[in-house]
Amino acid sequence: METVEQLKYLEKANCSNVQGFFFGKPLNPNELINFMKTAKFETSRVITLP
Repeated sequence: METVEQLKYLEKANCSNVQGFFFGKPLNPNELINFMKTAKFETSRVITLP
């Protein structure tokens, strides 16, 4: 998912799990390893749409 419009569409379709460039750019393997080592993961996240 890459746009607010796509997020709104998925919300209306009751989709509670999304991923995509809107939330984060693609990472190369080294960036991914570093991200996985340092990120603090949440089990759920609430997003307020504009």
